[in-house]
Amino acid sequence: MLDQPTLLFVLALLQGLLAVVALSLRFGLGDKARGLGAWAASLVCVAAAAALLASGFAQTNAAILLQNALWVPSMVLTPIAVRRFLGYPGAERVFAAVALSTYAVAAGATVLAGWAELRLVLLASLHVACLVVGLHALLRAHPRLVGLGPLLMAIGLAMLALVQSWRAATVMLEGADAARFLVGGFIVPVLLVSTMLALTCITVAFLLLATDRVRRDLHSLASRDPLSGLLNRRGFHELADPLLALSGRRDAPVALAVIDLDDFRRLNEHGGHALGDHAIARVGVRLLAESRAEDVVARFGGEEFVVLMPLTDADGARRFAERLRLAVAAELAGLASAPSGLTASIGLVAARGPVEFNAMYRRADEALYQAKAQGKNRVVSA
Repeated sequence: MLDQPTLLFVLALLQGLLAVVALSLRFGLGDKARGLGAWAASLVCVAAAAALLASGFAQTNAAILLQNALWVPSMVLTPIAVRRFLGYPGAERVFAAVALSTYAVAAGATVLAGWAELRLVLLASLHVACLVVGLHALLRAHPRLVGLGPLLMAIGLAMLALVQSWRAATVMLEGADAARFLVGGFIVPVLLVSTMLALTCITVAFLLLATDRVRRDLHSLASRDPLSGLLNRRGFHELADPLLALSGRRDAPVALAVIDLDDFRRLNEHGGHALGDHAIARVGVRLLAESRAEDVVARFGGEEFVVLMPLTDADGARRFAERLRLAVAAELAGLASAPSGLTASIGLVAARGPVEFNAMYRRADEALYQAKAQGKNRVVSA
C-alpha cells in the first residue's frame, strides 16, 4: 500500500488536473457550465492543502491553520458550485459567514487550547453540512436531470459525506488517541483514496451534465423555429409520428388543424418585416397558450401553423379550431401599428385508427384552401 505522503501527492496532482478540466469546461461552454469556476477553485484548494500535507510542513500550529484555511474554502465552494450549476442562488454570503465562524472556532481550539479533536470534528461537521446542502439541491433538481451525471454526482457527494462523518465519529470515539488514529494504520489511505474517487465522480458528473445541456440546446436549435418558439417540421414529426402510430394501434381519434394567417402580405407591407416577425412570435405564444399539454404545435413555415390533437374527435376538434381562430384574430388585432381586420383560416381533419400524417395533412390543406376560397376567417372541415 502506498504511504501517506505519496497518496497526498497523488491527491494533489489529480485535483490539479481535474481543476484544469473544470476550468476548461467553464470557459469553453460558458453559461452551460456555470458553477464550474467555483468547483475548480474548490479543487485547487484541495490540491494545495494536500500538497502542503505531503511536504511534511503541516506540523506546527501555524502550518495546521494554513492547511485548514485551504480546506475550509474547498468545503463551502462545493455546495456553491452545485447550486450555481443547477440554477439555484449560490448563497455565497451565508456559506462564507458559516465558514469563517467555524474556522475561527477551530483556530481558537487549536492555538489557545490545543484541542485538536475539537478542530477535526468541527471541520468535518462543516464539510458534511456543505455536502448535504449540495445533495439537497441535486435532489430538488433531479426531475429535470437525465443520464448518468446526476447519479455520479450523488455518489460523489454522498461518498465524501460518509468519509467525513466516519472521520468525525472516529475522532470523537478515539478522543486523546485521535492523533495516533490519523497518522497510522489503514484508515488514512482509505480516506484519501475515497476522497480522490469522490472528487473524480463529481467532476465527471459536471462534465456529463454540461455536455448534456449542450446536446439538448443543439437539439432544440435543430427542432424549434427560432421566431415563434414552436416546433419546426423536424421537431413536429419527432413527436407527432409516435402519437399517430399509438392512435392507430389503439383505434383512438386524432385531429389535425392547419392554420394560415389571412392577408399576411398586407401586414408585412404595412409595417415591414419586423412587424410581421412580431406577429408570428405573438401567434406562436397564443397557440401554445390555447393548446393542451398533449397537443403538438408547430410552425411549418411562413404564416402556416399546424396543431395535432390526439384523443380528439371531429366535434371536439371543431370547437377547439373555432377557439383558436378567435384567439389568433384577437392576438393580431392587439398588435400596435397593424392594419385592422387581420384574421386566420383553418383547415381541419379528424380521423380514427391507422392513418398517415401526409394523408391527413393533404386533406387539411385542401380544407384550408376551401376556407380561403369561401372568404377567409373561418374553419372548414375535410
